[in-house]
Amino acid sequence: MSFNFTDTKKWTDEYKTASEKERYESLLAIIGQDLPEKFIEETDLGMYFLETIDTLIANNLMEETFDLINKIKDKHPEIYKKDFQYFDKITVSYYLFKHETDKVREALTSFMQNPVQAIEEMFVILDELLLYGCTDIAVELCKKIYEPVKLSDEILEGTEHEIAEIIFIDMVDKYYQKVRNNEKPDWEKFMTDVNTYEIIVKHDLKHYLLEKRTLPQDFETAFKKGIADGLGILFWEFFKYSSDNKKMNFLCSKAILEGLFDFLYEINSNTKTGKHPDKFFNFTEDKFDQYLGQLFGGFLSQKRALTVGILWGTPYLYDFLLSNNIITDSVYKNVITIINSLKSDLMENLENSLWQYDFVHRWIKPDGIDQKEFEAEAKKFAVTINVKIPLSDEESGQDDFFDMLTDSDFVSLLEPQCDKKEKSPKKSKKKKTPKKNTEKSKK
Repeated sequence: MSFNFTDTKKWTDEYKTASEKERYESLLAIIGQDLPEKFIEETDLGMYFLETIDTLIANNLMEETFDLINKIKDKHPEIYKKDFQYFDKITVSYYLFKHETDKVREALTSFMQNPVQAIEEMFVILDELLLYGCTDIAVELCKKIYEPVKLSDEILEGTEHEIAEIIFIDMVDKYYQKVRNNEKPDWEKFMTDVNTYEIIVKHDLKHYLLEKRTLPQDFETAFKKGIADGLGILFWEFFKYSSDNKKMNFLCSKAILEGLFDFLYEINSNTKTGKHPDKFFNFTEDKFDQYLGQLFGGFLSQKRALTVGILWGTPYLYDFLLSNNIITDSVYKNVITIINSLKSDLMENLENSLWQYDFVHRWIKPDGIDQKEFEAEAKKFAVTINVKIPLSDEESGQDDFFDMLTDSDFVSLLEPQCDKKEKSPKKSKKKKTPKKNTEKSKK
C-alpha cells in the first residue's frame, strides 16, 4: 500500500480494497510514524483501528489485538483518548473472562474519569460486570460516575437513575445478607443511604426482606388483582431464592428477571388468560426466539451479553416457579425444552466467540441440568478462545464496511448471524439532549 500521507483519498481507496492481512500490516506500518493531523481527521483513522481490532477479536487473535491497542496508546494518544471507551471496553471484557479483576479495575480508570463521553459503552460494561458477578466493581464504578452523569447537560436526564438503581439493589442485597446471617442491620441508616441517590422506596421493602412470603398463595392473591402486583412479589422472592440456593447476587438476578418479565408482559398484553399463572408463564419457541433475536440485534447491538444472560438465566426463574408450585410440571418441561433448543442454535451460530459469554458458567448450575453436562458446556465455551483464525489475504474489493450497514434487525436466534465477521459499531458524536422533566426513581 501507498504511504503518501498527502493524498488521503489514494490511501483510503487502497485501504478499502486491501485484504484483512494487508489492512492490519498497513496500520502497523504507519502507527509509529509522525502522521499529519489532516490525514488522521480526513481518514477517520481511529475507525480503521477499531475495525481491524474487531477483526482480530473475531479471529481470536488476542495477542495481536492488545499489541495494536498498546501501540495506539503509546504512539497516538490523541486517537486513543478520543475513542478510549471502545479500546478499554475490549480490555474489560477480556480480563473478565480471564478472572483478572485487578486489570478490569485498571481498564475502568478512564470511564471513571470521563463517564459522559463513555456513557453508551458504560452500560454495556455494566451488563457484563453484573453477569460475571463483579458487583463490587460495578457499584464502585456507579458511585464514581453518578454525580458527573447527573450534572451533565450532554446526557438525557434520568440516566443517573439507572446508575442509582444498581447502587440501590446492591444496598438491598447487603441488607438482606445481614438479615440472613441473624444480624440486625440499621434500617434508618439504610434509608439515609438510599435517599442519597434520590431513590423512593415505593413498596414495603423491609417487609419483603424480613418476612418470607407464603407461596404460591400470596402470589396468586396479588396476581388476581393485577399482573404487576403478582410479579412485584416474585421480584424480591426470586432474588432471595437465587441468593440462598445459587449464591447469585441480586443484581445478576435482576438482569435476568427484568428481561424475562418484559417478554412475558409483551406476549400477554392482549390476552384474557394472562392472569392465569400457568398460561402467563408459558410461551412458544417462536415468540421467545423473536424476542431474543431482536434484543440480540445486528452489527450495532449493545445487548448481546444481556441476551445470552437472559436465555441461560431463564431456567433459574422456572426452577423457582416450579419449586413454589406457581407453575405445573408440564409448563416447566415445555420451557426447558425451548431453552435447550435455542441454546443449541445460538451456540452453533456464535461458534468461536462463545468465550465472550462465559459468564453463564460462573453461576451455580440450574436444577434441571446435570453437573457433567454443565461442566462440558463450560469447557466448550472456554476453549473457543484458543481457535486462532489467520487474517484473510484476499482483497475485499468492497467499500468501507460502515457504508454497507443497514438498519435491518436480526430477528431470530435460529438463523446464522452473518457471513461477515462482526465489526465495531461506528462511533456517533453525542449531541446535547434537552433535559426532560422526569420523576425520581421509584423502587
